[in-house]
This record gives sequence, structure tokens and C-alpha cells, in this order.
Amino acid sequence: MKIYELQFNPEKKGKVCKTFQYKPKDPHRAKKGRLYMAGEIYEKETPFLQELFEIAKDSYYENSSRPEHSLKKALLEVNEFIKKSKKGKKGNIALLCSKSFDIHFSRIGEMKILLLSNNKIEDIGKELNNSHSDSFQNLISGKISKNEKLVIATPEIYDFFHKEKILEEIKKGLLGNDTMERISSLQKEKFPDVSGVALIMSFSGSPKDSKRKFFSGAPKERFSFKKMAKENISYVKNIFSKLNFSGIKNMKLPDRIKRIPFREKSVYLPLILVVIIIMGSTIIGIERKVRADKDQKKIISMEEKMLQKKEKEDMASLKELFSELNEFKNKTILKEEAEILLNKMEEELLLLSETEVRSDVQLLGKIEDMNPEKIMAGGENLFLYSSQESKVVILEPENGEITSYSLPIEKGIDLSSFSGERAIFFSSPDHLIFFENGHFSERIITLPEDHNNFISLSSFMGIPYFLNTKGEIMHYPEERPQPWIKKGEDKMSKAISIAIDGSIFALTSKSDIYHYYRGEKKETINPLIFPPLKDGRKLYTDSETPLVIHDPQENRIVLIGKKGETISQIIYEKDDVVDIAVSRGGKKIYLLTQKEVYLIEI
Repeated sequence: MKIYELQFNPEKKGKVCKTFQYKPKDPHRAKKGRLYMAGEIYEKETPFLQELFEIAKDSYYENSSRPEHSLKKALLEVNEFIKKSKKGKKGNIALLCSKSFDIHFSRIGEMKILLLSNNKIEDIGKELNNSHSDSFQNLISGKISKNEKLVIATPEIYDFFHKEKILEEIKKGLLGNDTMERISSLQKEKFPDVSGVALIMSFSGSPKDSKRKFFSGAPKERFSFKKMAKENISYVKNIFSKLNFSGIKNMKLPDRIKRIPFREKSVYLPLILVVIIIMGSTIIGIERKVRADKDQKKIISMEEKMLQKKEKEDMASLKELFSELNEFKNKTILKEEAEILLNKMEEELLLLSETEVRSDVQLLGKIEDMNPEKIMAGGENLFLYSSQESKVVILEPENGEITSYSLPIEKGIDLSSFSGERAIFFSSPDHLIFFENGHFSERIITLPEDHNNFISLSSFMGIPYFLNTKGEIMHYPEERPQPWIKKGEDKMSKAISIAIDGSIFALTSKSDIYHYYRGEKKETINPLIFPPLKDGRKLYTDSETPLVIHDPQENRIVLIGKKGETISQIIYEKDDVVDIAVSRGGKKIYLLTQKEVYLIEI
């Protein structure tokens, strides 16, 4: 993304005009994107706009919600500031945040917010019908396409742009320093008294910064043996100038050395030592210099590769490059340079991974009469259960009502699934319990020959499908099991959880995902996730939901497409989450702690 700021007579006609932009350097803040503001205030108090932007910035980046939620909260604080200062009625202000190609914005007064594409110029700010308001009333969210431009301008600047057809030029992609200088010259020539500001944002190519060299400055000095030897001799002279050789007179020397006159001995011994030190130091210096040059070339090469992969948003290659650099960091003598580049690469990977920290979790209810181990979403309800207690607790998220049901068996529940209108529970080794319309029913199933423990349960059209420890899938259209994977097909290695949407997806302990359809293996999906999954335990999907993986070791929930692309990563700020549940469609995720249930809305 390229940003152009234009300011014309910013302190004229009894008003102050300013533009602001903030790009976080901290990788965690960078996940929230960038913040921009342009505005004019009809009072001669310069600090007002600056203070307003600082309040918006602090609130926006302190909040760990998604960008649009964070901007809403920031606008509330800004409105409070405006109310106290009583200056909002005399200004035009636009506040905008962008992350990749997503934008969210609001305005006060007559600020123009224009979207320029190849075919048209659209006033997208007109949907904010609050031109006469003295505060931010609502906001608009949307996605910018590549090669589109966004123009934010105060009213007088918009009129100037419109009369001189400058917007038409910008729409055609005629951007750059020459264009900006031409606009400035045109303003001075035809509109010398116009006062206002504008931000022009170009989304051409990648939404991220254009290429830049990490290592810059003066050219590298060529290696000089003469200079290095001179430096080493100087270094050794400095050492020997501080030494006292008077003690040599009292040293007891071998007879063959005693035959040398003492005057010669006192010269030769230190001289030999000096020569040895110089030679050794020079050789070591040469080796270090050669190695440093070689390592620096490698780091520069890695940075160039990083910039290429970043422009193409090639996350897979960027992850490989990150691993290579991480190993190289432990071997190079240029550890600081490698660490800086590694941090930069990590920042780019986090941006591509769509990671967001969520602290805005909502408490739905507290379970008092049992210690639930697992949670499942089904229909309008949440089902909580334990392998140690013969009961199921149902929580209604809408009203927080909690109901406890005793199971028709004396044991607890090990696995669960929901299909159609009924919940399906499994109690090992062979009990299936169904809950529908407030009533339980049960049946005993026949276990397969050479039975291995069932470790995961999913269901489709009312039929339960089990994964066992051998990587086999058994389904039960009736009481007797039927193998689902066809003979001759690859079985799953170290699979730990399955989920069904018509196909079956199986998560392995190595964080690969096997995709099967009609009993045949279609592919192995290697999720493009950064950082890589460490402790994926639970997989969920349905026909309306991407693949959802719970990684409790990292306190995160990962949403990926069914081809392995990252959709988003949600970091929850709770350390005692024991299980999660996902609503149909994936818009709501429920967190279970030891006693409490929380909601995160996607």
C-alpha cells in the first residue's frame, strides 16, 4: 500500500487541518493493521486533532478484538473526548483503519471518502448519514480490491479535485511524486486560497509495503590484509606497552639459552611472542572477516527472498525460509542481524496468518452440580458432560438457563456428536445414547473384531462414525459395524479426531489432515499455519463451516479452508480452557473452563 498526504494552507481561514497515520512496529499491534485520520477543525487550537487521534490510537490498539470491534470502542472514547471539549460541531473528521484489504471507517461532518476503481468513482462515505452530527455515529466496513484507490478529503479539497478532474487521473492509476507535484502546482496557480487536507491510499499490488532493503548505508569495505595486520600489530603493541619485562632478569633459564647474551634474550623472547600473537590474530581475523562477509551475503539473500515471498503472499515458502533462518541464526557470527531479520519475518507471517487476540469473551453460565470435561454445540443448546458422572447438563446460550439430566446408564460419557435434531453420546465400550426432544434412548452396539478403543466420534445424517486407535473408521447404520475406508486405501497414521461434512477429515498428532470421500483418500492437507500447530486435539467442521482446530497449548483456535489455507487464528486470553464447541456455520465458538462456559463471536 502507498500513502500520499496532501496539505493545502492547513492553518488558514480560522481552522486547523491535519492528517495522521500510524503503522505499528510491534508485531502484536501490527495484527490490527494501521490507523489513519484526516480532518479540519474550525478553531485555532492545533492540539485538538492530535489529542483526538492519540485517544483513538490508544483505545484501538489496547483492545484485542477484531478491527471493526476495536474501532467501535475507540469511537466511543473519542466521542466522550469531543463531548467534554465541546468542539465537535465545528469540524470535519474521518477516522479509518485498514488491515490488508479490509477497511473500516467513520466520519463527522462533510468529509469525503471515495473509492476509485477502473470503472467508477464511488462516494462510499455517503452511507454515513451523520453530516450534521457532532460525534461519530456509526461505521462502514468493506474490502478493497487490488488496484483500487481510496481518497479521503476535506470538502474544499474535494471541490478542487472535482473541478480539475484530478480524481479521474488518480482513478487511472496516475500516481507518484510527479502527480503530487502537479497537483500542488495546480493548487498554487488556480486555487491559492483553498484550505484542507487529503489522504490518497493506493492498494495496487500487495497491501503491504513495497520492497526495501533491510541492510543499507555505505558500501561494504573490501578486505585488506595490510590493514588487518596493521590493526593487529597496533593491538599487540598496546598490550605489551602495559607489560613489565624486568622480571626476566631473575628467570632461571636452561644452559643453552644462557649462552645467548642477556641483551639479545630480552629482545628476542618478546619479539617471538609478538610475531606469534600477530600471526595468530591475523589468521583469526581473516577467518572471521571471510565468515562475516559470507554470512552477511546469506542474510541479505534471505531478506531478498523474504520480500519476494511477501509480495506474492506465499506463506508456505515464507515458513520454510523462516525455519532455515532460525537454524542459521544459531550458527552465524552475525547473530544480531539474523535476529532482526527473523523478527521481521515473524511479523510478516503473523500478518499473513490473520491472528487476532480476543479478550472480549462473554460469560454464558457457570455449572454448579458437576465438573464437565467436554462441551458440544447442537441446535440451540450446549451439552456438557463428563466420563466420571452419569448426567448431562444442557445450557441454553440465549438465556443462560441450565438443566441437568440423569443418564439412563450408570456410567459417564466418553464421546459425543450432534446430527439432525439429536445428540449422540457414546459410553465405552458399547453404549450409544440418543437425546431428542427432551428424552433419552439407548442401544448396545456390536464391536468390531479385534476391537481397538474408539477415540473420536462424528455423525452424518444421524449415523455415527467412530475413529479407533488403529486409524480405522467404523460407521453404524445399524447395530453392527461397517468399515468405512475401502480396502486397499491408506489408513490414517496417528489420527486423533475426525469431522464430517459429507467428506471425512481426520486430524493427526503431527497436525496433518487427511481428507477422505466415499471411503477413498483424496489428499493430505498440510495447514498453512504460523506458528505451526503444537497440540491440535479437536477438529470440527460441517457443510457451512471451515475446518476448526483447537490448539490448547497455544491458547488458540485455528480456522482453515478445506484446502489448507489460513482463514484466521483466534488467541483467547484464558489459561484454563479444557474444551471448545463450535456452532453450525462456525460463527460462535464456546470455551469450557473447569466450571464456566464463555462465548466468542466470529
